[in-house]
Amino acid sequence: MKKADIIFDLTKGGLVCENCCQNISKRITLSKGTIKQLLWIDQGDLAKAKRIRFTPQALNEGLTFLEAFVPFHLGKEPKSLKFLRQIRT
Repeated sequence: MKKADIIFDLTKGGLVCENCCQNISKRITLSKGTIKQLLWIDQGDLAKAKRIRFTPQALNEGLTFLEAFVPFHLGKEPKSLKFLRQIRT
């Protein structure tokens, strides 16, 4: 984990500090830039969000995050997610 990386705890649904992340099994590592971009989309206008240019790192981290977050909180993997993974590869 790089110093600039931040841990998202899937079970609690939020960010945790470096000291608190040691015993978390369901976690995702995100960069500060990715978190800023995701928050901007969450709090902004969707029409404007289409114009955001994500870095390859942010795209990869965001995809990894969403593919873990959604099934964890739904309690199952949506069929649409399985389909999207198939057509992406």
